[in-house]
Amino acid sequence: MPCAAILFFTMGFASGWVGTALEEIEKQFHLPSTISATLATASDLGNSCSVAFISYIGSKFNKAKGLSLGMFLFGVGLTLNSLPHYLLEPYTAPSHAVNRTHEPPTTCPTNSSSSANNSAVQASEGQGGMGYFSMLLAGQVLSGIGSTTFYTLGIAYIDNNAPVAKSAIFIGVINTVTTVGAAMSALVGGRMILYMYVDFDRVDTDSLPFGPGDQRWIGAWWFGFIVCGVITMVVCLVISGYPKRFPNSPKRKELESEKKDEDPQNLFQFLKKTITDFLKALFKLIFDLEFVFISIGSSIEGVAIAGMSMFIFKFASHEFDMDYETAGYIIGVKAIVASSGYLLAGYLIKRLKLDLLGMERVTTGLYLIVLVFGLSMFAACPDVRMIGLDLPYPGDSDVSGFLASCQGQCQCQGQDFSPVCSSDGLVYFSPCHAGCLDSSMDGDVMTFTNCSCIAAGLNTSVTDALATATAGKCSTDCWQVYLVMPCLFVMYIAIYLCATLTALSTLRCVDPDIQPFALGIKMIFVRVIGTIPAPLVVGVVVDSACELWSGAEGAQFCQLYDKQALAVGIAVMWLSVGLIACIFMFLASLVNLWKKKRRAERKSAEMNDAGSPDEKHNGDAKSGVQESPPE
Repeated sequence: MPCAAILFFTMGFASGWVGTALEEIEKQFHLPSTISATLATASDLGNSCSVAFISYIGSKFNKAKGLSLGMFLFGVGLTLNSLPHYLLEPYTAPSHAVNRTHEPPTTCPTNSSSSANNSAVQASEGQGGMGYFSMLLAGQVLSGIGSTTFYTLGIAYIDNNAPVAKSAIFIGVINTVTTVGAAMSALVGGRMILYMYVDFDRVDTDSLPFGPGDQRWIGAWWFGFIVCGVITMVVCLVISGYPKRFPNSPKRKELESEKKDEDPQNLFQFLKKTITDFLKALFKLIFDLEFVFISIGSSIEGVAIAGMSMFIFKFASHEFDMDYETAGYIIGVKAIVASSGYLLAGYLIKRLKLDLLGMERVTTGLYLIVLVFGLSMFAACPDVRMIGLDLPYPGDSDVSGFLASCQGQCQCQGQDFSPVCSSDGLVYFSPCHAGCLDSSMDGDVMTFTNCSCIAAGLNTSVTDALATATAGKCSTDCWQVYLVMPCLFVMYIAIYLCATLTALSTLRCVDPDIQPFALGIKMIFVRVIGTIPAPLVVGVVVDSACELWSGAEGAQFCQLYDKQALAVGIAVMWLSVGLIACIFMFLASLVNLWKKKRRAERKSAEMNDAGSPDEKHNGDAKSGVQESPPE
């Protein structure tokens, strides 16, 4: 159990790390969300392509050995994800954005060629980075293949060797540990991304002309991958020594009695029997409506969970203006609190003695709770007002872009996005676009003065104390975060409850000899219907809310989002999949009732056909009297 806990904790941390590091990967490789989302899709694709074969073959042999092999592949895939960092040259950031040094930056360049050339170089680097991004995709595919064994052979191995009454609790503990791992990736990862520079192992970070919070800062996105990869490969050596079945397993005799059939004598017979049994088991599951409905119901909810897990840091930071450290604390605490749902599910099943129908009904009710609380996702924070994007420049009647006459001699074309907040609460694209000539540093706060565009908007002189701006976007009062986050906590608790309930429902609605295979087929449903399209769906929703793109065509990433559009898009997606999941779990409970009715009718018919011994004797006697010839 300790090794299993370490394994699932590491897997949870690695899966959570992808979402934590996502925006940093987008920055370094210049990617939109629809492209970066393929990282999660690649992992699920590798999982889906291998899960049926691995889960079926693995169920016939030593599950511990199969699990350790999968762990090794998982670790190799994660290590491969960090390889681009070592192949790339140290990241070169633009030199004209806001910095943290006491040397004033050039806020008003008079020659636009250097800025334009710098932007062109970055765009070129972003496009060339697609080759390295392909390595990340390959690593995710390999780790996805390896993770196939975790929730098929791993859970089946626990279920086969644990007492029946404690099986649900053990599975709940495993799910909880996985969630805690994902939570730690948020808690620890948020700080790592904020304070560990991408090239901290190759450059002196103290000498950088910028720091955390600057638009040019890229966190060490690769570090979590290599740490998890090494840990996983070490633990797999221990698990590889586990026996096929523990001596004190309560199901040992039952499992051994199922293997009394004589094994095939040669390879051809073995392959023939394996393929035949595989197809029989596959068709048996596919035509079991209860299994199909449970699989679809639990899979469709994965669209919201997997999609939000991938983009939760981006959503929190852009919708609620949180820094990565604060977002990490909230997301991590949310995951830890919500993981209590896993343990609560095991307790409820044991305490209430829920049968399969009871678990399906409870799951349906929990999905209804998720729908109700999901309405809170419509609450959006107020958008920042940006000059040139939402409002016209002083003296202009219409919004016509970020260049204006009030900028004077400043050549701002080609400047990177480095927002500043003016004294009147408006946001400018950069200090140059605000017409600022000078800057000063007060602690960690950079202030820009002599800003001609701000002075024009306030109808004052350039030297006026009001004609100033500070680095960063203007802060907005957002009470909505106090509504959304608590509701998100409740929704995740309910969903984690459902995760354990649906896993056990899957095990209980099929024959014991194909339980690992059923979990594998269900995982295909989860991947194909849920987690593979989920990041792409959410990525499209996120990109559709983008107001400001950075970089050249083909190497772009979003810098600013429409908060209202982002909230509505996420809410509609969440409610849609929640409703579908609720419907399919309700249909599964109806099929269960139909099965019970059919079994009762069949049993009653068999009893009527057989009849009691006295009735059968009387019937025979009566028949004999009628058929006897007259005297």
